[in-house]
Amino acid sequence: MKSVYIIIGIMAIIGIGLIVLFFIITSRPNKENSLKTAKISIGGSDWEVEKSETLMQKARGLSYRESLGKDKGMIFFFDPPSRESFWMKGMNFPLDMIWIRDNIVIDITKNAPPLKDGLRPLYYSPKEPADMVLEINAGQADEFVIEIVDNVSAS
Repeated sequence: MKSVYIIIGIMAIIGIGLIVLFFIITSRPNKENSLKTAKISIGGSDWEVEKSETLMQKARGLSYRESLGKDKGMIFFFDPPSRESFWMKGMNFPLDMIWIRDNIVIDITKNAPPLKDGLRPLYYSPKEPADMVLEINAGQADEFVIEIVDNVSAS
């Protein structure tokens, strides 16, 4: 019976260690321009975006960066389409999130604020499954009149 408790204790320590390691790794930013890039166009407006493709790249996102250029953004891919949740851990500026499926804007989250110390995180998800989400500077969805059902093209 003692060996069962020892095994459970070891597994708990390993699990906690993996969680701590995940948070340490994701607490470092994706260095600007370190990821592959693409051009995204919506309704005549263009962004040069970094492509967040791996689990670690997605977990880091734009966290810990000081700013994002006016025509810059980050695109996340999901296969199959899903209702992924985003939160603003480590963010220093607010974002607009453009949720996309089959190259059509299906939802927009505007002005998602950075997570402040001591506050419970807010989670942002699309109303229906998306296969991409484009993160851009807060206010750009309104500035460039991005609307649900707009076509999206990527190159």
